[in-house]
Amino acid sequence: MLAFRSVKVFVFIRDSFPLFGRFSQSWNSWRQRRSPLIRMIAHPPPQDAFRQGCRTRIIGHDGFVNDRSHSTHPSHSPAMPHDPLPPRWPGSQNSDVPPLQRSPLTRKGDRRRIVNMIHENELQSGWRERQRAHRKGAILEGAERLVSQGGLEGLTMPRLARSLGMAVGALYRYYPSKDALVAALGVRMLERLGASQRAFVAEGLARLPAGMEEKERALARIVLLAEHYRRFPETDRAAFQVIALLYGDPRKLLGEVEGERLMGAALETLEGVHSAFVAGGEAGLFATSPTFEWSILFWTSLHGVIQAGKFRRFDPTFDTGPLAGRLVETLLRGWGVEKALLRRVQEALR
Repeated sequence: MLAFRSVKVFVFIRDSFPLFGRFSQSWNSWRQRRSPLIRMIAHPPPQDAFRQGCRTRIIGHDGFVNDRSHSTHPSHSPAMPHDPLPPRWPGSQNSDVPPLQRSPLTRKGDRRRIVNMIHENELQSGWRERQRAHRKGAILEGAERLVSQGGLEGLTMPRLARSLGMAVGALYRYYPSKDALVAALGVRMLERLGASQRAFVAEGLARLPAGMEEKERALARIVLLAEHYRRFPETDRAAFQVIALLYGDPRKLLGEVEGERLMGAALETLEGVHSAFVAGGEAGLFATSPTFEWSILFWTSLHGVIQAGKFRRFDPTFDTGPLAGRLVETLLRGWGVEKALLRRVQEALR
């Protein structure tokens, strides 16, 4: 009985080998048909293809593969230099393997567009980067809405995920912590401030008469910077509110890494103010050379006056328009700007 079962097992194994072999061949054939990259790696074109005049596949910069035939004459293929080494590929003189057979898919005059897998991967990578940037922008917009409604305390990762229709874990794929999210939001608001500031100053300078002196134009640039920041709470309330919360709250809201990143963005914004003071110093506007501390004093003082405008509904004395104008005039007069020159520039900007 045991011998009979052994014979049956032996017969089963013997008959199964052809089935396994056919399955393996079918699987390899299907895998190569599905992946042009695998087919290209498994069957590379011969190095002496240009000398033999056989069909080869050339990968172009347009992301497609073109089948072309090439002549054996060197002048017909100047892009491929002659290989001094002896040929070692199938179909060469030193090989016993029969020459390459021309495939029916590569007949003369048949130009087929086959997607280059390497180029396709680059396109997919760029598409993924754009999709990731779009999602991060949508997350920051949702965070901006929550901060404008309930302050930084109203911004939580679960609440933000619910407002965006996302899972909480998905948010951490883009921002590893709330500190990172708040820092990115602050950088976004400061970038928005800088962009609107440059556009406002450029528009104001374009309205000035063409015959104005360089000193007057430099002073007009500083006055326009102050006027833009005075109007900023009205033109972009959400951005001003985020900036005011991040820099006005005495509590430690961010960690060291996120705080340094936000501080770097603030310094970049102050560079625009400092460059205006430097241009004024070069034009002889001030009594002494301006320093970066002037920019800090100018911006922080103006920010404090604008913040005090919230009390205007209780007392009309806290009107930020006249207060901001007097502050700018006091600072500039203290740094050596002539009063008559300041009046002329203010009249020209109205």
